[in-house]
Amino acid sequence: MENILYFIAGLALGFWIKGRGVTTTTATTDSKAQEKELNQFEAKVENKKKIFELAQSMERITNEDVEQLLGVSDATATRYLSELEEEEKIQQIGTVGTGVYYVLVGSL
Repeated sequence: MENILYFIAGLALGFWIKGRGVTTTTATTDSKAQEKELNQFEAKVENKKKIFELAQSMERITNEDVEQLLGVSDATATRYLSELEEEEKIQQIGTVGTGVYYVLVGSL
C-alpha cells in the first residue's frame, strides 16, 4: 500500500513539474521506475490470486504446481507461497522436501 502511495505522489509531482514547463531527466527516470515498480506489484498480486484460485480448485498444491501455473522459478514459487502463508490464506503441510504441500487455511 505504501508503494502505491509513493507512486501516486510521484505521479502528482511529475505532472506538477511538467505543467510548470520544467524538464528534468530525473523526474522522467523516477516516473519510469515508479511505473515499473507498480507493474511488478500488480503482476505479483495477480499471480498470488491465481495461486489462491488453484488452491481453491484442488485439495492440495505444491511448489511445482505453482512453477507450472505461472512459469516461474522454484525460488519465486516458494516466495509466493510463503507470502500467501504469511497472509494466512494457505497453510504449509510438511517441513522440507518433496512431501511439502499447501492447503487452504481451515480446510484440514
